[in-house]
Amino acid sequence: EDPVDSQLLAVRPTHFKHHLEFLKEYYDIICLDELVTRMKTNKFSGNEVTITFDDGYLDNYTNMLPIIEDLNVPVTIFIATDSIGSEQEFWWDQVEQMIVETKKKNIFAKTCKTEFEFSLSNSKQKLSAIDRLCAEYKKFPHGKILGFLKQLRTETDVVQQQRNSHKTLSKDELI
Repeated sequence: EDPVDSQLLAVRPTHFKHHLEFLKEYYDIICLDELVTRMKTNKFSGNEVTITFDDGYLDNYTNMLPIIEDLNVPVTIFIATDSIGSEQEFWWDQVEQMIVETKKKNIFAKTCKTEFEFSLSNSKQKLSAIDRLCAEYKKFPHGKILGFLKQLRTETDVVQQQRNSHKTLSKDELI
């Protein structure tokens, strides 16, 4: 389990199950295709919910799929296809790992447009740095982001290793 969830995206399986049970009890959970059909025909009850996951993290398969199947709930997972089976974490997860794991108390980072100086003496400062860097990096194409990550890796002096909590789905898991 990842001790830092700087983007507040992680949900423990037990909480996820409770969320789905709540949604099943109080809402009409429909698949994405049905949502599109209802949008085209403007036939909504106002009680519909569609559940989607982004990116294709492995834990969608290992932790969430058994719950989804057990409760018979339709979901859609949007896969970042270039990450299928990748040994690299998503770029935003790499930023998080470098900032959290660096031993440095101050770092410099830059993009084509902006230079940053971050104090990283406590968790609040580290979370702020992660947020600011991610907000800035996502303004650029993926190739540029990879260059920024290389600079940040040098600046933070962090040797990154893929964390189990951040693995993506493999081709076999998608089939």
